[in-house]
Amino acid sequence: MAGFGAVPDELRQTAGRIAQTVERAAEVAWQGPGGNYGHGDIQSAWGRFMDDVDRQLRSLRERAGEHGSGLRDAADRYLEQEQEGLGVFSELQEAVERSPQTPALGAAPGRIASVLDGGV
Repeated sequence: MAGFGAVPDELRQTAGRIAQTVERAAEVAWQGPGGNYGHGDIQSAWGRFMDDVDRQLRSLRERAGEHGSGLRDAADRYLEQEQEGLGVFSELQEAVERSPQTPALGAAPGRIASVLDGGV
């Protein structure tokens, strides 16, 4: 790939790594000790803790998704800008190729070469 090259690829890879990391965290077995805790308040506290863990994981997934989407959008913008820049460059190149050739020495008055040669 020309131009920015690896930048869009790296942004997309990073977005993928963010998603993978969050999924690995979510796969962790969030299970407490089984059986009778011996006290109802302990059982209740563990349930609230697990509910909080679940909410935090959902929030983490959502934020990771937003960040990953932002990175992919940035990669797309890099590529769009590169294509626009290449288009402008191609148009300039075509314009130069279509213009009449200016002699290196003894250029006609009014041409850029005559100005550069001291305004002859």
